[in-house]
Parts: sequence; C-alpha cells; structure tokens
Amino acid sequence: FKDWVDVIADGIERNIQNRSATASDIAGGKGSFFDDYCNWERIPEFFRIVRESPAAELAAAVMQSRSAQFFHDHVLVKEPGTQKPTPWHQDIPYYFVDGSQTVSFWIPIDPVKEATLRLIAGSHKWEKMVLPVR
Repeated sequence: FKDWVDVIADGIERNIQNRSATASDIAGGKGSFFDDYCNWERIPEFFRIVRESPAAELAAAVMQSRSAQFFHDHVLVKEPGTQKPTPWHQDIPYYFVDGSQTVSFWIPIDPVKEATLRLIAGSHKWEKMVLPVR
C-alpha cells in the first residue's frame, strides 16, 4: 500500500481545503484535530483509492472472500503534539451491517512514533458495542 500514501495525503489536503457538511474540528487541548467522512465520491484522490488501489483485494483476502464491498471513508487528522485523544470506540457500530465479515484500514500518512493506534485484543467479539463518547 506504500505506493498509495502520497495519493491519500493529497486527498486529505484537498479534503481539509474543501470540507464537507460533516467536517469538524474537534476541540480540546493543544493542537489541531480534523474529522470528516464520506467524501470518496467528491475527492478525486479518495475515488482513486477506492477504485484502483489494492484495498478491496486485501480486505477480501483477510475475510477469505471473493469480493469486498466498500462502505465509507473517514479522515482523522491530528497535528503532531495534539493532546485530544480519539475517543475509544469500535468501528462496527458505524457500519450498519450484521455479521463479522468487515475490515477497517488505519492508514497513517506520516511516520508515527508516539501515541499510535491502540487496540484491545478480542474486543471484536464483545457482545456490547462501544460507541465514542466525546
């Protein structure tokens, strides 16, 4: 996926400059935290990722399926040193689907040395889903 990082970065920059109605700047603490989603049809770089990148093939392989259906994109941008954490959550409650055959991609654009993505092993098997609390 390394070859697609610059395309994604360009799309994120375009998204920040051309925000959708769902975009927000999450307040709290030092630094900037930008949030926007469902822009793949209006941001050409995101459209390319959906249509041309190996993401669907990778997702299908992980699910041991012949195909994968794209649901949505979600951009979260934090400046270095941003103190506002991303609220704990599970992705599946946002997908409005039943079943466990889902895949999410976390694609950092810049090298991340501190405060990286944290996961809870086995949380995908919990009976009660966790939505973020802001």
